[in-house]
Order: sequence, then structure tokens, then C-alpha cells
Amino acid sequence: MKTTIYNFANLLSLLRILATPFLIYMIFNSPLAPTIIVFCLIALTDAGDGYIARKFNQGSYFGKIFDPIADRIFFISTIVTLAIRFSVDLYLFVPLLTREMIAMPGNIILLSKHKPLMPPVKFIGKLTTTLQCITLPLVLLGWKLAMFFVALTSIAGIVSGIHYVKTAIES
Repeated sequence: MKTTIYNFANLLSLLRILATPFLIYMIFNSPLAPTIIVFCLIALTDAGDGYIARKFNQGSYFGKIFDPIADRIFFISTIVTLAIRFSVDLYLFVPLLTREMIAMPGNIILLSKHKPLMPPVKFIGKLTTTLQCITLPLVLLGWKLAMFFVALTSIAGIVSGIHYVKTAIES
């Protein structure tokens, strides 16, 4: 594992953080199609940074911490913004936020143990992220199917979050 922070994988995580306020602005002020395209492009940086880190040996301790932070910023900001923008009761989005909120204590536990590495990504975590990337555009589109995906994503998110904290405690 490298110690450098200067690589393309970490740049993608940084771009995800920097693009999030732009997406929030677009959710409130832009037509739907470009907003969904920007959301999808930002979401692709999440898949891209991990792929590039593994494929081109750009994994770093910094990236293992920075990538999940970028994920939390992107997903929490987007979920809360959608709830506000579409005047949806936030409690309907609480299950979607659950994984994001459960993962934070996992980070704190690892840092308190002076462990720079995040738990390894598991299938349930990747599934939850994928479901979030499907669910949020469906909410933007206002499709009734979105609520089914909110429920599905919520279940996967809770399981993923619990697994994350359990792994952090055991490490």
C-alpha cells in the first residue's frame, strides 16, 4: 500500500466532493435530464476510483480513508437535497441515510484504534452503493417505482452498515 496521496484514483474522490455542491445547485435550478447525467457522472467516480486504484496499483492509505468520506459527502448531501427539493418528508429518506450514518461510527472506531485501513469492501456494500445510484435518479424522476427501490436500498444499507461497524469493532 502506497503512502502517496497524489494519484488519479484520489483525484476522482476529490472531484466527487467538489462536484457535490454543483449537483445540489442543479437539483434546485436545472432541468431534470442534465441533473441526472451529472449525478451519474459523479456516481461513476465512485466506481472509477476503486477500479483505477486496483488496476494501476494506486491504492493508498489516504485513499482508503478519503474515498469513504467522499462517498458520505456525496450520498448524504444528495439524499437530503432531494428530500428538501421535492418536499418529501425526510423520514421517508431516513432509511437511505441509515447506512451512511452507521458507517461513520465505523470510521471513528478504526481511527480510535489507530488503524488507517477501512474494512475491505464487501458485496453488500457494493450492492448498497449500486442501489443508491439507481434509487436517487428514480426519485428525481418522480417514478412510483422509486419507493420500492428506497425500501430495497434501505434494507441493503442497514445490513451493510451493521456489517461495517461489526468489522470495525473486530479489527
